[in-house]
Amino acid sequence: MEGELLENAELEDARNEQSFVEGRILTLETMLSSAVIIEGEVSHERVGIGSHVTVKEEDGPEETYFIVGSAEADPATGSISNVSPLDVL
Repeated sequence: MEGELLENAELEDARNEQSFVEGRILTLETMLSSAVIIEGEVSHERVGIGSHVTVKEEDGPEETYFIVGSAEADPATGSISNVSPLDVL
């Protein structure tokens, strides 16, 4: 009996994981179906998606960021979202 309960729990976990993965696939398919390639001239006056921005605080090192959409943001690699909050003094 205990073996059956363990197998049922493992089966339930597998079903939950499969459901999560299928939901994620649907989310990604929806994102891809509405994706737009952004092309245009590089402006040094405006910052937007696709811009590289370098900032330097008075006593700190320069930091360069690549502005991306919220789904692609990865601050650890220097890619920040166009909707990321900024602390402006």
